[in-house]
Amino acid sequence: MERRFLSFKSYHWFAPIIVVAAFMAATWPSLVAVGHRWSKLDESYSHGFLLLAVSLVLFIIHFRRISPKAGFYPLWLVPLLAALTLYAIGSILRIQAAQQLMLVPLLLGCFAVIYGWQQVKGFIVPVGLLFFAIPVWDYLAWSLQMITVWVNQLWLSVPGIDFEVEGVFVYLTGVGAFEIAHGCSGLRYLLVGLTLSVLYGELNYRRGVSKAAMVAMAVFLALFANWLRVFIIIYMGYVTDMETRLIDDHDAFGWWVFAFTLLPLFLFGRWLEKHPREINAQPVAGHSTGIKGPGFSGLVSVSGVLLVSAVVMAADTDLTHGETHTLTLSPMPGGHWSPLYQRQLKDWAPRVQQPDWVYLGTFFNARSIEAGESPDITALVSLSSYEFQRTGREVIQYGNRLYDSRIWHPQKSYPIAMDNGVRLQGLTLSLRGGNEQLHVAYGYYVEGRWESDQLLAKLAQLHGVFNNRSDASLVAIGLHCQRCDGKHEITQLASQVQPLVQQALDQKFSR
Repeated sequence: MERRFLSFKSYHWFAPIIVVAAFMAATWPSLVAVGHRWSKLDESYSHGFLLLAVSLVLFIIHFRRISPKAGFYPLWLVPLLAALTLYAIGSILRIQAAQQLMLVPLLLGCFAVIYGWQQVKGFIVPVGLLFFAIPVWDYLAWSLQMITVWVNQLWLSVPGIDFEVEGVFVYLTGVGAFEIAHGCSGLRYLLVGLTLSVLYGELNYRRGVSKAAMVAMAVFLALFANWLRVFIIIYMGYVTDMETRLIDDHDAFGWWVFAFTLLPLFLFGRWLEKHPREINAQPVAGHSTGIKGPGFSGLVSVSGVLLVSAVVMAADTDLTHGETHTLTLSPMPGGHWSPLYQRQLKDWAPRVQQPDWVYLGTFFNARSIEAGESPDITALVSLSSYEFQRTGREVIQYGNRLYDSRIWHPQKSYPIAMDNGVRLQGLTLSLRGGNEQLHVAYGYYVEGRWESDQLLAKLAQLHGVFNNRSDASLVAIGLHCQRCDGKHEITQLASQVQPLVQQALDQKFSR
C-alpha cells in the first residue's frame, strides 16, 4: 500500500489539483480572456493576479486546517451541470460576460461534488474572492457615473459655482467642461474596497454581522473617495481656469484619496474586532465530515464532465486572433461632398482597438468653398466593426476612445434624433489651448440595434439571440466649420450618413 503511485491518503491532496486542471481545460478561452484584462494596468481589474495569489494562499491555509476528505456527492452534479449549461450558452451566443460570470460558480460546483456542502462552504470566501476580479463589473460603471454626477451636483452648488449638468458632462460656465467618464465611475476603488473588506472579515471576524458591516463601510468609503476626488478636480479646474495639474494626474491623485479613506476603514474594522459580541463569538469548527460514496467517483465524474465540455466547445477557442480588414463604403450623400484623402480631421479621429472591419474617410463640402479659399466645411466618417465581440475586440471597452482627451475636451453634449427613429449622441469638442471646435455625432450599432448609451450598447448584445447577428460597430461622424451652425450641420449630415452606414452593415453582417 505504501508504494502505490497514488495512495488513498495522497489522493485527498491531489484531488483539488486534478479538479482545477480539468476546470482550466474546460474554460481555458475564458481564463485567457480574464488574464488579458488583468494584464492591463490602467483598468479596473489590474489587481487580478495579486488577488489570485491571495486566493490560493487562503485556499491552502483552509485546506490544511480542515484536511477535507474527497468523496462523491452526486446531488451537487445538478447545480454544476446547470452552471456548465449557462457557460455553454454564453459560448454559443458569444456572450463573453455570461461565460466569465459562471467561472467562480463552476469552480465551487466542482469542489462541492467531491467535498459536499459541509466541507466546501469553508472554501467559498477563498475562491469567491476571485469574483471581484472577474471583468463583469463594467455593467455597474454607468450607474456609478450617474451617482457621482448627482453627488457632485450637490457639492458644487455649495460654494456657488456657476455650472450646468448634461448627462455625464459638467459644464463650468466660462471656464470649461468635465466628463465623468468610465474611469471616473469609482469602479476600481469599489472592487479593491470590496476585496480588502471581505479578506479582512474572513481573517479577523467570526460573526456574519461583523463581516457585513465591514463590507458596507468599505463600499461607502470607496464611493466617497471617488466622489471627493472628482469634486476636488472639478473645483480646482474652476479656480485655476482649467490649468491645474490634477486634470492630467487624476489617476494618481485618485489612489492617494482612496488610500486616505483606508485609514477610517481599518479603524472601523479594529473597533469591530473589539466588540464584545465579536470577542465572545464561538469559532467555526474546523473538521472533516468524512467521505460519502466511493472516494474516486466524485473526481472521475467532475473531471469527465469538464473534459467532455472542453472537447465540445473546442471550436470556440480562437477568440482573440484575426486581422483587420477595410470595409468598402460610400457613406456620403452624392453631389457636393468630395474626398480629402486624409486620416484625421483637425487632429481628430476615434481610436478603436483591433476592429475586424474599418472604414475611415475625410471629405469637404464643395458648396462651402469661396473664391481663393479652402473649404469651410470638412467632415470625417469613421466606422469600426467587430464580427463578434470577444476579449480585446469589444465595441465598449476601456481602450476605445472617441477622442484623445490630451488634445480635445468636451464642450457640449446633446441628443440627435432623426426622422427614422434612430437616436445618436452629439458632442462638441474644443481644442485644448486653442479656439478650434469640432462637432461629433456617434452611435453604436450592435446586432441590428442602434444605441447612443454605452451601457445599453453593452446590453444590446443580448438582442442578437433573436436575430442571429453578433456584430457590433462604432459609428462616428465629425464635422469642422468656421462660418456655420455646427450643431445644425452635424445633425443634417448624421441624418444623411446613418442610413447609408446601416445599409452597408446590414448587407455585410445579416445572415
